[in-house]
Amino acid sequence: YFVNDTLGWTVGASGTIKKTTNGGSTWTTQTSGTFQTLFSVKFLDANNGYQATENIEDEIFVRGTEEVSKHL
Repeated sequence: YFVNDTLGWTVGASGTIKKTTNGGSTWTTQTSGTFQTLFSVKFLDANNGYQATENIEDEIFVRGTEEVSKHL
C-alpha cells in the first residue's frame, strides 16, 4: 500500500511488514508484534495505518514513523 509515489508498505506471512521510502527500490523490515499472517495493509496517512490478520480481533495498528506496531 503506497501513500504517495515513494512511501509504501507490504505485509505477509509470519507477521512480515516491509516499508519502502524510495518507491520500492529497497525495503526495510518493521516489527509487527505477531507471527500471524498479515493479509492487507491500509494507511490513513504517512504515519498511521492498519493491517488485517487471520483473526479480525487481532487487527494491528502501525505507526509508520516509529517503525513499530501494536495490538489494539
